[in-house]
Amino acid sequence: KRTLKWDALSGEILKQYTNYNSPVSVIALSKNNKFLACANENGVLILNSSDFGVYKKIDITKPKQVKFSEDDKLLYIANEEFGKEKIFVYDMNNGSLLNLVAGIYGPESMGIGKDKIVVSNYKELVCIDLNMKKSILTIPKDSFKISGACINKAGTQIAYGLEDGNIYLRTFDGNKIKDGNGVPVNFEKKHTGSINQLQFSDDGKFLITAGNDWTSKLDIVSTGKEVRVGKSAW
Repeated sequence: KRTLKWDALSGEILKQYTNYNSPVSVIALSKNNKFLACANENGVLILNSSDFGVYKKIDITKPKQVKFSEDDKLLYIANEEFGKEKIFVYDMNNGSLLNLVAGIYGPESMGIGKDKIVVSNYKELVCIDLNMKKSILTIPKDSFKISGACINKAGTQIAYGLEDGNIYLRTFDGNKIKDGNGVPVNFEKKHTGSINQLQFSDDGKFLITAGNDWTSKLDIVSTGKEVRVGKSAW
């Protein structure tokens, strides 16, 4: 039930916020490092990262994923309240609710790309067009469950990983999938275990992945070629 700010070099606790009534489940730092969004089962608290003063409080039941937009003007929140799963888009300036669309239960990942949001859980991936307020792509799990997903900044490509270590790409032309015959590009088995995290580089040219095999990998998106591998020391 605490949020702590540490000095990375000395390990000293610089700031802490303790006025929670339930444990914090997820946090997100704004791109400009000014705000910290902290979510627990009762809502999302936005703190000034410098002094941990309260900037805003958003009352949402069971928020599961929280992300800032690239310009830090918006805050995206996906909840997991059963039967009432939604994705909320809030204005960071005045706290007003700008958009509300249907979500999925228990989203384990959420990515923001231009006017699209991609969310995934163990059984499906859904890409939602915020302007149309509806799903434009749904990928159900196959033999192996979906373990993570992301979207590039331009909103033109989605990458998702499976628990068997495979990584797939889907490409959009506007709101339509344009990869051949609707068949996703397979990066083949990049990890020997479940894919835990995926992230495109800012320019969308590279894809970074991390898996249960204790490795992180950097691949070229256009070719799938692996250019760098990192091994965890743990």
